Amino acid sequence: MFRLRLLGGLSLEGPSGTVLPPLSQRRAEAVLAVLAVCGNLGCTRERLLALLWPESDDARSRHGLRDSLHAIRRGLDPSAVPSGTELLRLDPTVVGSDVASFAEALGASRYADAVRAYGGPLLDGFHLDDAAEFEHWLDGERTRLAREYVEALKHLAMAAEGAGLWDQAVGWWARAVEHDPLNSHVVLQHVRALAATGDRANAIKAADLHARRLRDELDLEPDPEILAGIERIRRGEMPSAMGSEQRLAPASEKSGSSDGRTPEPTPQTVVVKRRSRRTLWSAAGAVVVVLVGALGVARWLRAGAAVARPSRTSIAVMPFRNLSADSSHAYFAGGLHDELLTQLARVASLKVIGRTSTRGYEETSKQPGQIGEELGVGSIVEASVQVDGSRLRVTVQLLDPVSRATLWAESYDRTLDDAFAVQSDIAQRIVAALGATLTSAEAGVISAPPTQSSEAYRLYLQGLDYFRRPGLLRQNFDLAEQFYERALALDSLFAEAHAALARNQLSKWNRGYDGRPARLEQARHEADVAIRLDPNLPQAHLAIALARYDSRGAFRESGEELKLGLRGAPSDPDLWASMGSVQRSLGNWDSAVVALDRARRLDPRNMHALQSLGDLYHFLHRYGEAIELYRLELALTPDMVQPHLSLAWSYILWKGQLDTLRSVLRKLPLDGDPGSGGGPIVGNHLALLLLERHPDSILALLRAMPKEAGASEGDVLFRAYFTAQAYFLLGDTAAARAATDTSQVLLDAAERARPDDWDVHSGRGEVLANHGRRAEAAREVAWLAHADESRHDRYMDGEGVLAGILVRAGEFDAALPYIEQQLASPSSGSVNLMRLDPRFDPIRRDPRFQALLAKYANMALPQ
Repeated sequence: MFRLRLLGGLSLEGPSGTVLPPLSQRRAEAVLAVLAVCGNLGCTRERLLALLWPESDDARSRHGLRDSLHAIRRGLDPSAVPSGTELLRLDPTVVGSDVASFAEALGASRYADAVRAYGGPLLDGFHLDDAAEFEHWLDGERTRLAREYVEALKHLAMAAEGAGLWDQAVGWWARAVEHDPLNSHVVLQHVRALAATGDRANAIKAADLHARRLRDELDLEPDPEILAGIERIRRGEMPSAMGSEQRLAPASEKSGSSDGRTPEPTPQTVVVKRRSRRTLWSAAGAVVVVLVGALGVARWLRAGAAVARPSRTSIAVMPFRNLSADSSHAYFAGGLHDELLTQLARVASLKVIGRTSTRGYEETSKQPGQIGEELGVGSIVEASVQVDGSRLRVTVQLLDPVSRATLWAESYDRTLDDAFAVQSDIAQRIVAALGATLTSAEAGVISAPPTQSSEAYRLYLQGLDYFRRPGLLRQNFDLAEQFYERALALDSLFAEAHAALARNQLSKWNRGYDGRPARLEQARHEADVAIRLDPNLPQAHLAIALARYDSRGAFRESGEELKLGLRGAPSDPDLWASMGSVQRSLGNWDSAVVALDRARRLDPRNMHALQSLGDLYHFLHRYGEAIELYRLELALTPDMVQPHLSLAWSYILWKGQLDTLRSVLRKLPLDGDPGSGGGPIVGNHLALLLLERHPDSILALLRAMPKEAGASEGDVLFRAYFTAQAYFLLGDTAAARAATDTSQVLLDAAERARPDDWDVHSGRGEVLANHGRRAEAAREVAWLAHADESRHDRYMDGEGVLAGILVRAGEFDAALPYIEQQLASPSSGSVNLMRLDPRFDPIRRDPRFQALLAKYANMALPQ
């Protein structure tokens, strides 16, 4: 076997143990590294192309990949990377790696073995020119593996403490400190362990050294509470025998209860459900809710990671205060604020916090220091706007949030016709005050007026004000459209207004306010006009990308437009979030993570950005990282529904844990509605009963639900789904089929009206399978598998739907590849869910199905 070393550098040993020379191509080594990190689950060719040849055209990049694979097979063994498949993987019987050994040891909780396998940062010293996506991927993987290494050391240290082996604990904590010397939490655990052994002198020395490092390297003062704890050590007070850290874990990882079930965690907030992006036929059985377990709090010393003070060029622009007496002029404050953010986002040397995060401070009493800490910025802009007759008065100041020193301030008293000149001057003066680099191209776009008509610009600002208003109300989109059109009537060459109108129309189309194909065509036309008028306008590229994203199979073209947009506005979180969505649909998972994480960092209090990245981690089976983001959402807005639901999904798929679901549903009214498109809360109760296999309770609850006259198609399908599942659990196939008779009539009619609707065909497939019409159900699966959605959107995750239909139809041979794809690849499925889900009962005793569950039970997807 060949042995690949990636942790601490890159080297390759032959079967005899001798070190082999480097491969003939640098990119071939990068391909080898990526495949090793992906492990047994492999990596798609598209993912490798996006990582390593992001700027090449399709033909050239594929040629480069073929050359790299050839170099690997020639340098190692022809069977090192099996050929003939879209999914590439290293043959573990031919090539082993330290990364695989590290992951295997962690998965088996063999933390000492994991620590031995970790030889240093991933690909330390390795660099690849002209492959920014690969560098982003490498940074992320290095961070993840380093974090897991420290976590392994922490597990070993805490286990030693629990056994009373404090000398060993000191050694493990010391290694963690050596790896991450500025991490206050790890350092203080080391200090505490030293003190517990009676080595007070070295404990004080380690604490003092850490405090000096914080001051010298990060210009930070240690937390007063931490300093107080250290002072207690100086006085001779010893900490308790057990560590102060409590591991974050679901209840199932802690002690069991007397009835064999896991105890309920301490509740924080009640949650409700959402509807899956797939039809109710495929999703209703997996609707869940959860309570958030309370995180243990350190008693003796408060743990906290040291964070470097943000750069001054990291800036947040607070919402402008409106001082106009006439409410008809209130839009000036919001419009000028929005345009200033747009202009500053075009300066590459600045990091500009997005409007969603700053909007939450509109009526805040928080001081600049607290705001700066929460947003992670080194500068804050505050301003007020007043319109008095034809005069425009703007007062603005740039602050250092820590010292509260004024870095720059100015007052403007101009006419309304000077609105853009005022906004442009503010942007230029802020850049100069921050000492940021401003290229000639950036200076040009900041100073050039978007239109020669001052009245058109004011109408445009009014449109922006309505478009940005919270609530996504139709009337606001309608009013925004009117103002944009009036602006364009005055200046048809106003590119920004064309782009804004395109986005407004797309918003109406996407939210179902106007689903006519003509609306989508209008949006595309406006975006095309905008880009013809200004080929460098980021908002125009974003509008075109969004319009193309709604076209089947046009994700790659959308991504190219977004790349162009980001060249002109590298700090625009909307562009990064859209790029993440496109890369996600393309199945370029690493690129999607990088883009969505960038959007989150630029807009840190944007719940949608947090949720999107969390959902992607969830889809990648990276449940721990997903949970971190969902908990961050809850810390910011505890009453939000979605993060609670997502936590439940993560725990159920990750651990098969249902106990928290039982607890939360006792606190929710049956007739409640989460109000976020998720359907009635009764669906959560039905889903729990289904997963717990209580068919009589399902039927009783359905009978208790009021039957409304003229119920919608979705409501009928929803009720029929659970009725059929209950009767299948009871073994009454005839009753189950009868329950879906009405559904079949509805779906047959829907198929005639909407022959290309994926959800309709999936519903028909489920009903046909329930009725034992195997051949017809199989034909629906074939249609679904070859539909545009299935072929082009990798984030759609239709394999679970197809597997469920085929299993119910008794087509086990055809179902098994889809089942394995769900388990082996990014998906919303998991071994634990398949063990719980009654849909898989027909195949449950098949030894091949059992083998798949065993194979993937402890296998994590590449993180």
